[in-house]
Amino acid sequence: MDIMLKNGDQVFDRQGAPVMLRGKEELLQQAALRLSIPKGTLPWAPQFGSQLHTLALTGRGTALSQRALSVCRQALLPVKGLSPQAADCRFDPGSGRLLIKVSLKISGEEYSLEVST
Repeated sequence: MDIMLKNGDQVFDRQGAPVMLRGKEELLQQAALRLSIPKGTLPWAPQFGSQLHTLALTGRGTALSQRALSVCRQALLPVKGLSPQAADCRFDPGSGRLLIKVSLKISGEEYSLEVST
């Protein structure tokens, strides 16, 4: 069980209690956090996060997407019940960021997340 986060802040209900996530929603939030946070930036959990932020320097096209999928699988290994299936990378010239769409499977159902670096 996790507290729901939105734009980096905790979400509260009308009574002021934190909104809790369970099941698939919890797994999706955990995946989004692990993929968005650069590995090694949390001093109390140096293995938490991913190395997606290093991908901009590793090529283009299919090779880049394959590398992104490998990095996602490594980052999400500790999250039980979730399986990364594919990654699609594209560069956004407006923001200067690499956008990575990650396809995931949870209990046989497909979901997707988008992460930027």
